Amino acid sequence: MILWLVFAALALATVAALLWPLWRARSAGAERLGYDLAVYKDQLAEVDRDRERGLLNEAQAEAARTEIQRRALAAAERDRAEAAAAGAARPRRLAAVFIAIVVPAGAFAIYGTLGAPGLPDQPFRERQVQQLDMPRDQAEKMIQLVEQLAARMKERPDEPQGWMMLARSYRALGRHADAAEAYRRAVALGIADADTLSSWGESLAMAKNGEIGPEARQAFADALAADPGEPRAAYYLGLAALQAGDAQGAIAIWKNMQSGAPADAPWLPMINERIAAVAQQTGLDPAGIAAKAPQAGNGSAAAAQAPAGMDEERIRAMVDQLAARMADSPGDFDGWMRLGRSRLVLGEADKAAEAYRKAVALKPDSLEARLGLAGALLANVPKDAALPAEFVAEMREVARLEPANADALYFLGLAEMQAGRPGEARVLWTKLRDQLPESSPDRADLDRQIQALPAS
Repeated sequence: MILWLVFAALALATVAALLWPLWRARSAGAERLGYDLAVYKDQLAEVDRDRERGLLNEAQAEAARTEIQRRALAAAERDRAEAAAAGAARPRRLAAVFIAIVVPAGAFAIYGTLGAPGLPDQPFRERQVQQLDMPRDQAEKMIQLVEQLAARMKERPDEPQGWMMLARSYRALGRHADAAEAYRRAVALGIADADTLSSWGESLAMAKNGEIGPEARQAFADALAADPGEPRAAYYLGLAALQAGDAQGAIAIWKNMQSGAPADAPWLPMINERIAAVAQQTGLDPAGIAAKAPQAGNGSAAAAQAPAGMDEERIRAMVDQLAARMADSPGDFDGWMRLGRSRLVLGEADKAAEAYRKAVALKPDSLEARLGLAGALLANVPKDAALPAEFVAEMREVARLEPANADALYFLGLAEMQAGRPGEARVLWTKLRDQLPESSPDRADLDRQIQALPAS
């Protein structure tokens, strides 16, 4: 009942706003016609907005536009007829009556047809139940478990895997802002892999109705730094370019995704459609746009974004607590990996390397552990300095586990060059170059490095 009273008040206010000009004394019918046409123009704009929001389909929108245009033409004809009449007061009164009756009646009729006047209010919990798309009893149980997990994380905020579980649960419930905050906490505690960073950026964007802000862009860029082949991050960075008005840049990024995509990539059709749609809207020719990889980040999202209300000292204390627990659980591989990531995020490369060494000792054939240790060993090495021997040894182990690993091929080639063996460097870098896409900027840079090598 209250809702209908609110609607009635809004309708009266709208009608009053429309009637006021009609009751004012006016000297010419042209002013009256101008007002009518302005009203119809606003109505046409409202139809377009309703179409964009999905409240009307194209057929309904076209029918509404036709009717409004018919009324505009009728108003023009009526104005010409009234101009020949002696007085204009009576038509103005008729128009006022018309608006007073048709606008409220039309509004309520449209709402009764397209809206849902009999639908009860949907409390927050009810919306979450519907979001899960499962039997109600199961959905209720799921929501209860999520609430319990959220309460647990308030008591034990130093568990990154707990924040990950909570973030994924919030996403399932459509609570994107809460999911973004949970991902932020997980990243601050050292979980900074490409999938997590992309999920964080995606939650940030969805919390803002698809707008990709600076924090989301940085998360996606850092995801590409962690994994240059991460498709979600590349797609959203292309979308960010489009939102910033750079349609050509968006197409270039998406074409780069096309060039390196497997033929059966599930996201490839969507990328093709996106390129075609943007090209049609802007008049750009994709064939004339060179593919370009999006710019990767430098890890600043993971390193700089602390959970809301938490300073670096508190985060460091939480990481120290994790280290203390690991002293009592030296066989916990995942724990050492979390500690290594956390230490690296805090800029404690030496402590991170020590944690990764513990993980490598537990699982010598873990590619992730070897790469983590190598990253920690390289973190504080100046750009033009010789590569540390332990780092080179780890890269050789990475190459043993994954012969085509791009990091191993590059850094082992660099190590050979620093050791005065340009021939071996050329072999390794050529192998790396040949597995990069033709349009990749990295391939062109590597070609220049190969050509700069002295003859062996």
